[in-house]
Amino acid sequence: MRALASRFSEEDYRLYDIDCGDSEEIEQRQVSSEQYHREVSIRPNPSHGNIIVDIGDYKMTSQLYVTDIVGNTHHVIDNPEHSHRLQLPSSGVYLITIKYNDGFIVTEKILVVD
Repeated sequence: MRALASRFSEEDYRLYDIDCGDSEEIEQRQVSSEQYHREVSIRPNPSHGNIIVDIGDYKMTSQLYVTDIVGNTHHVIDNPEHSHRLQLPSSGVYLITIKYNDGFIVTEKILVVD
């Protein structure tokens, strides 16, 4: 089994190989943070409801979706492009989540004010 973890920051990723056999040995090795870093830009933040979401490596993405802080879904975009203009309905905190084809997920928080 493999697990990716960061103890202190996104710059300090470690990849753990775990053998769950008799000996339960754990091998730790340094992995470049660039391998797991995904560039996502959401602007402006805070905003008045109109935002622009830019995805650096959009060809590797499978879905972009926007939820509010209580879990209501406001936008779902399959196979998103590099840039999207979105209108958020009212003031509050929203989560912009981008799923990648390799299973990696990036979530960013945005604040909408009146």
